[in-house]
Amino acid sequence: MASSTSNHQYFKARAKETMRSFGSDLYVAALIVIGVAMLLDKLGSGFKITFENVQHMDFNDMRHLFDSLWNKVTGGIGAATAGILMVWGILFSLAVSCVSVLLEYGLIDYTLRVHRGEIGHPQNVLIGFNTPFRVLGAHLLCQVLTWLGVLCLFFPAFIVAYSLRMTERLLIDHPEWSVWTCMKESRRMMRGHKFDLFCLDLSFIGWGLLEGFFKPIAIYSMPFRYLAVHGFYEALERPAQKEEAAPTYTDGGFEEDSNVW
Repeated sequence: MASSTSNHQYFKARAKETMRSFGSDLYVAALIVIGVAMLLDKLGSGFKITFENVQHMDFNDMRHLFDSLWNKVTGGIGAATAGILMVWGILFSLAVSCVSVLLEYGLIDYTLRVHRGEIGHPQNVLIGFNTPFRVLGAHLLCQVLTWLGVLCLFFPAFIVAYSLRMTERLLIDHPEWSVWTCMKESRRMMRGHKFDLFCLDLSFIGWGLLEGFFKPIAIYSMPFRYLAVHGFYEALERPAQKEEAAPTYTDGGFEEDSNVW
């Protein structure tokens, strides 16, 4: 069946067809996301060098530096400066990570709408900044649960990570749902389909290797990958909607299999 979650070739063929129809706008949207991410990474790398130099600097040297500039200002100011730079480095890294998450969410939102034939503007990849706490909260919760899975060895982490893969798409389709509800529904939708999505991801490993050698190739490969996963998502979504208009939960989570990811 065309909608089977194991039919990877169907999802990829549909993604290519969509890219032929909306190619230029898709590439511009991906360019915005990748360009900003690369710029922030470059700024972060430059700052990291400065930060590390200060972190390992001999405070006696800093005292001599301040002596020449500020007429024998004590070395304590040098230590305070290093502390300020340390805090700023942490905040800057955190800000870069948050912007990257919001941009990735925006590209998922944009490509999902393109997948459904909606015409939008590439600058709509900034939509995540409209609800930053919702997007970042969902990302943080997914990461925390995945890392808890890592503490239980790799396999539970794999199960948790793939159970939550549809969370962002559910956030887009159901703005009235809470983050936790979207995570629970993702878990329900992915039951029995995690390995199929893993195989779909695995089919893009060649593109991932190319991105590692030449990052701009992601302008093509990222929309391609997202569109294929959108097809997978919709193959899951239709059966879920037939079962119930909205997920029903008890206080303990899902009524069925509530303690198993």
